[in-house]
Amino acid sequence: MPTPQRMGLSRQYSKEKLLEASADVISGTLLSKQASVKYAIPQRTIQKYVAILRLGQSAPERQRPGPKPVMPAALEKDLVDWIAGMQSCGHPVQRQTITLRAARICRAFDQTMTLSSGWYQRFLARHPILAKRTAQVISRSRNEVCQRTVEILYDSLATVVNEHKLDSTRIFNMDETAFNSRKKSKVVVALRASKNVWAKDINTNFHMSIAACGNAAGLVIPPLFIMPGDTVKRSLSSCEVVLGSRITTSNKGWMTEYLFLQWLDFFNESPAAVTIASQAWSQHVSSANMIAGFVESGLWPVSLDQMLARLSLFKEGGLKKGYTVAGWLKFRKGVQDGELTLPPRTSELDSSKTVTVAGRLLTVKLLRDIDASKEAKAAATAAKKALKAASKSRKGKGKAKLVARIVQEITV
Repeated sequence: MPTPQRMGLSRQYSKEKLLEASADVISGTLLSKQASVKYAIPQRTIQKYVAILRLGQSAPERQRPGPKPVMPAALEKDLVDWIAGMQSCGHPVQRQTITLRAARICRAFDQTMTLSSGWYQRFLARHPILAKRTAQVISRSRNEVCQRTVEILYDSLATVVNEHKLDSTRIFNMDETAFNSRKKSKVVVALRASKNVWAKDINTNFHMSIAACGNAAGLVIPPLFIMPGDTVKRSLSSCEVVLGSRITTSNKGWMTEYLFLQWLDFFNESPAAVTIASQAWSQHVSSANMIAGFVESGLWPVSLDQMLARLSLFKEGGLKKGYTVAGWLKFRKGVQDGELTLPPRTSELDSSKTVTVAGRLLTVKLLRDIDASKEAKAAATAAKKALKAASKSRKGKGKAKLVARIVQEITV
């Protein structure tokens, strides 16, 4: 026979169970001791709730055992809303950012208040809606796609398909994917149950691009590798893994109009390469994935609903359905306006940390001359401000002397 739970033990019962036990005692179905055994709730807790309910009062919220959190519950709720808002903007925050914001909020109303090393873990435990996730970095251009641009794509594609009576073998999708040495996923804090967590990327230094192409019928065309610079290593010839693929170079590793036309000419003059690649991949998942990709993206069969569904996956930072970003993140003042803004304020730099090359060969002497010219310009600006201040001061003193003279003449 189970024994009643002692007060010193951890409470593993829900509020619903407690109300159900109290209702059984009030109705006379069970005694408080019997209800304690049945529901594994301390007898004194049941008696306390029964007394409150008999007085017609609402049941109080269960309190967390132990000392109160350093930050008030209302401000913690605001911090959770800000974390969700940052996720929706494509700027999910990390542990360090959350801890820093919380410390600033605490100091805003108590200069002596500090956060302990375990505050962050307890904060996550108090708000189970938050979870640690790995953010997937996507480019700014992909983040800027909106519903209007998707509708334009749908209208254009539907018009072309109807006018030219196109089938799945005539619908191709070509894109390039770049490998960026600095583009790394990072662990962030996001809302639990979010499908994907996206982080915007503003970096444009790419090391290599791959142009991929296929059609809605499942035909996969050999890729084109684009390397930055003017030369490639001879050892690349032994690294070819896709039959029929090509390697070329461009200034920054991007696809250019010339390379694209060259690529099209390659297919026209070498149909055997396409045939070989199609035969090699037709029995593998690549063909099935290609067809499924066209269907899911709404490119074939042409579907606006599918296009908008794909767009929704990249919007709102992957927030789960039904979650509404707090409205005060745009309008509320005070601490929220100072610390919990969307997106975070960027620090203003005093001067540029880069020098435009513009086709020049930069030497140490030239860089020093550029720095010296910047210092001279800064010194001239400071001197100009000092002259203006001195002139304003002299004008003020002259006005004061004139007023004193007029007062003296009137007095005499």
